[in-house]
Formats: sequence, C-alpha cells, structure tokens
Amino acid sequence: MRLHEYCQAKADGADWPEFRDMWRTIAASYALLIGLETRGSQGTAVEVRRRPKATEPPMDQRI
Repeated sequence: MRLHEYCQAKADGADWPEFRDMWRTIAASYALLIGLETRGSQGTAVEVRRRPKATEPPMDQRI
C-alpha cells in the first residue's frame, strides 16, 4: 500500500490494524532518519544518549 492510499483511507475514517502497523513503520523510519537528535522543551536540538546493551560496558566506562 502506498502512503497516499493510507492517507486517503485515514481521511475516510479507516482504522484497520494494517494502517496502524504502517504508521508505526513510517514513524520508526522517520525516527531513524533524524538520528540521535530530538527537540528539547525549549525547541532547541538536544542529543539523545543511546542506552548501552546488556553486553556493553556502561557509557561512563567507555573510552
């Protein structure tokens, strides 16, 4: 399904699971595109620190 088809169906009031899944995919892709930057409460860009995986040392112990 194409994005414009999704938007038209959403405008028509459709709320099917595949539309919700598609929206989550689009949102996740967008979040990936903007990388590690987000907007702070004052509208300024702030860096988001990635949480280390269980197999990685804590952030403050890295070199």
